[in-house]
Amino acid sequence: MNGPVIRVAIVDQQRVFVDALVYRLANEAGIQVAGTAGDAGEAIAPLLSAGPEVVILGAELPQGRAFDIATEIRRQLPPARIVFLAQAAPDALLEQALRVKADGILSRDEPLVELVHAIRRAAAGEPTFSRSIAARLEFDPARREYHLRVEPPMRGLTDRQIEILRYLARGDSVKAVARKLFLSPKSVDNQKFRIMSKIGVRDKVALALFAVREGLIQP
Repeated sequence: MNGPVIRVAIVDQQRVFVDALVYRLANEAGIQVAGTAGDAGEAIAPLLSAGPEVVILGAELPQGRAFDIATEIRRQLPPARIVFLAQAAPDALLEQALRVKADGILSRDEPLVELVHAIRRAAAGEPTFSRSIAARLEFDPARREYHLRVEPPMRGLTDRQIEILRYLARGDSVKAVARKLFLSPKSVDNQKFRIMSKIGVRDKVALALFAVREGLIQP
């Protein structure tokens, strides 16, 4: 097939699914698998260096790490399209996906052929959502983005605060978060107290419980 080839990277912890998708894509004209990773513990940098046009990202990676990966993709490879796969899609998960400008969110119940179509649509710049998920979203033409029809569960928190909250809820220290996000410890500490004030908690344990309850991370 003549024309550009869509390079796809896959990050998902369900190995059987990844193998099935890789096999399917190997038989699709105009699509090439640039690489795979089983979870956030594996090196993501080599996948990004391969320059994929589309990244298929399992939303249920442990401790909400899928959204760390998505944030890193947005920083290092802005043109890449990100399509999330979700077994369940609570509001908090959808909100996080939309905050990192997801180009698609699909249910794992979708057949592989629909995922292939989604990859092609995403590469062409067309948003793609499973029907059940699309029914819970609205498009804002002024801002040219999707948002939840209901009030987001983490309304009031900035994107940076949600990112910091995920790290703190996993047990990272302020200094560790500062190193990972290239911020000063003082800046992270200030954000920590702003977050706690906004969500109405007083200690790190309550902060972690909030993150689990709201689906920000998975225990």
